[in-house]
Formats: sequence, C-alpha cells, structure tokens
Amino acid sequence: ELEMRQRNHETDLLVRLSAQLVPDSQLAGAIDGVGGSLTDLVGAGRVTVFVAGASGELLCVRPETAAMLDADPEQLVMAQWAFAHESVVGALDSSRDCGDWLPELRPAFSHSDVVPGSCRRDVFLPLVSASGVEGVLCVEPREIAHHVDCHEMATLHFVARLLAGFRERNRLAADAAQVQSMREADRLKSALVSSVSHQLRTPLAAATATVTSLLEDGPGSYNIPKSARDEIAAVAADLQLLDEQIGRVLEYSRLEASLWRPVLEWNDLSDMCATVRAAFSAADRLRIALDIQPQLPMVRFDFVQLSRAVHHITENALSYSPDSAPVTLSAFLAPDGEARLSIEDGGEGIAAEEKEAVFRKVHRGKAPAKRPQGNGPARRRAT
Repeated sequence: ELEMRQRNHETDLLVRLSAQLVPDSQLAGAIDGVGGSLTDLVGAGRVTVFVAGASGELLCVRPETAAMLDADPEQLVMAQWAFAHESVVGALDSSRDCGDWLPELRPAFSHSDVVPGSCRRDVFLPLVSASGVEGVLCVEPREIAHHVDCHEMATLHFVARLLAGFRERNRLAADAAQVQSMREADRLKSALVSSVSHQLRTPLAAATATVTSLLEDGPGSYNIPKSARDEIAAVAADLQLLDEQIGRVLEYSRLEASLWRPVLEWNDLSDMCATVRAAFSAADRLRIALDIQPQLPMVRFDFVQLSRAVHHITENALSYSPDSAPVTLSAFLAPDGEARLSIEDGGEGIAAEEKEAVFRKVHRGKAPAKRPQGNGPARRRAT
C-alpha cells in the first residue's frame, strides 16, 4: 500500500510537470518545475540542464550555472560525453542492471570511464528527441550516500524525454517563425521591385519613343549626320535591352510572389537547344556545340522559361571556361526513359564548399572567369 501511494504521488508529480512544459514557455522557467519535481521524485539536490547551441556546443540554460562550471569543470566534460555518445553517465546502483528492463539506458558509463579516477554522485542523461540530441540533463542527489536506483533512473529518463520534446517543439516553432518572417520579407521585396519596375517603364517608353523618332526617315525627319545616327541607334538598342531586363525583373517578382505558372506544352528539345544557341553572338555560337540524340520524343515543358534557364547556364559556362574551350549542349534519353539536358564545359567547376549556394538567388562563386586553359582542365557537366 505504501509503494502504491508512492507511485501515485510520483504520477501526480509527473503529470504536473508535463502540464508545465507547454508551448511558448521558457526553458529556464520550466527547469524550476523540473527541479522541484525531481527533488520529490528522486531526492535531487541540484538539477542542471545543458542545451545544444547553433554550432553544436553545450550551453547552460541558466547564466548562474556557468559560474558553477568554473568551480567544477569536470561537470561540463561529463555532459559533453553524454551528449556526444547519446549515453547515460553516472553513479548508478550496481545491485541491478537497469538495462534488463529499460534498454534505452544502455550503454551506461561510469564517471571513471569518461575521466579516469573520477568519483562523482551526479547522473547525466542525454535529451534525445525525434530530431536528435537536444542537450543533457544533469541531476545530483541531495544525500551524499544516495545512488540512483533503476526505478529512479526510469523516472529521470522519462523527464529527460519530456525536456527533449519541449526543447524540440520550441526550437521548431522558432525556426518556423523565422522562415515565415523571411517569406514575408521576400514577398514585400518582390512587391517593391514590381512597383518600381512598373514605374520605370513609363519614362523608359517615352525615352524610347523620342530616340526612335530621331531615326525615322521621310517628310519632317531630322537631318542628322550618319555618325550621330549610329550613336542614337546604339542608345535605342540600349533602351530596348533595358526594357527587356525590366520585363525579366517583373517576371521574377511574379515568380517569387507565386503568381507565375508554367505554360506546359509539348515541345521539341532540339528546337529549344537551337533557339538557345541562336540567341548568342556569332563568336559565342562558334564555341557552342549541339549534341542532340536522334528521334527524341516530344517533351512537355515551358519553352520560354526553360530556354531562359538553359541560356543562363550556358552563358555562365562560356564565361567560366577558357576562350578556346567548347561548350556542349546535349539532349538525350537516359536509361530510365527520362529526357535529360546537359551543359558541359571546360572550366574548373564549382568548389565543393560552394555547391550549396548554387540555387541562391544572388551568389557569385570564387572561381575567376576566363581563366587560361593551362594544361587542360577537366570538363564538367551540369544536368
């Protein structure tokens, strides 16, 4: 009957502890409830919680705990071991192997396994969530002669799981809020870019009309010397290019605002590759080789947008390859039956540490453009 009452008391304490670990609560405040509950449950004298920092290092939740570590640096060593090995470290009651009925506690290490000759009374448990190890729970018994038994260890293991889930939930909620803020900032930025681009087009259209009228022939035309007409024609071409660039910016803003939808139609990949090649200057076209597999089937894709994407990649391939190195634009059927496109050049490629940045909107790699060929760099392929 006494044991049953004790178990009911423990259950009530754990239920209250679970109720305290609600979303939006601060971890430092939750530790107060954990410490009070563990004092009643296992006779804890001191409870310390470490959490994983952004770089994987262990940090004390409470600032005042950091001062205690200066007096007991071995505690941090034990916590780091438990964190790195996802294992329990502590002075356990050796009268019974807790792993027989609680496999999660195995393997367990003694303090001397971590630091030879160490003799301590505290127990370190990793806070393991579905996402990984969130931190470490350190519990020191209040009584000097007390050693944590199997039942108390099971209770500590349950509390460690509660703290791990609480920490994971709050961390994921913070990450979700940050992602939402970034999305909102991108949306506002896209709206601003779209608004500015629309405002630019009005004076640009007026300037283009004025310049174009200077080049018109016929009655009432301006008597402009040929040298000046060539300069004006160059200005008109620049204005046309600027208008195209503004149009692209508007398309990008619609894409980021999720207003753009691909126009999926059945097209010929060989026609798309030929269109991309024809858009380059005569000098660049001499460097671009087409390698199209015969009798390719029709493929459903957005002709304009895919052509633009392939054009950008091909343009980069030309810029980051030696002048004498060709760029091969290929279209073929893969063994799995899928149609593939590839752009192969003679540049040095993208450094391994920069590959994660390939799909960022604005990022320039460290590799210089137009590097001399030297002894013949290895060819690289983007598919």
